[in-house]
Amino acid sequence: MKKVMQLSENVCEQLDVIRKGYFGESASPSEYRDSFIANEAIERFSEDPAVLFSEEMAGNDCEPRVAKSLTLRAEVFEKLSNLATITNLSYAEVTRRIILFTIEKIKKNARENTEYERAISTLKQKLLVAVRYLEQSTTALNSILEEIEALEENEGTDK
Repeated sequence: MKKVMQLSENVCEQLDVIRKGYFGESASPSEYRDSFIANEAIERFSEDPAVLFSEEMAGNDCEPRVAKSLTLRAEVFEKLSNLATITNLSYAEVTRRIILFTIEKIKKNARENTEYERAISTLKQKLLVAVRYLEQSTTALNSILEEIEALEENEGTDK
């Protein structure tokens, strides 16, 4: 179903953030159209509709809007319709807030992943240092063992 909605003026940039968050940095608008991304965001929204009323999601009501045509799948339109009824908001407002919510969720996950990756990287560095010390210790132990064997051989030939 095709719907024309009054969405945020920067909706294309917002959908691009979601596109890259869902499908990677190399995802392009030609591969994943804006309508597809909007459908995905609405379909993946599984939170309590009350989160759509937070201050962050409400945003600025005076913010400029532009008309954006989106083709919604039947099941996505049904979900959007249900959310609009539950929240007593327009389709466009629910869509706009879901887009904002999705962007916040992607940013939060990126921060958490960055912290996780940093922790993993630190542990890998510590492991590499430990391996290097272990190799040096093994080399030193082998050297000591060779000296002991050499002394034992010399003592055996001296008798």
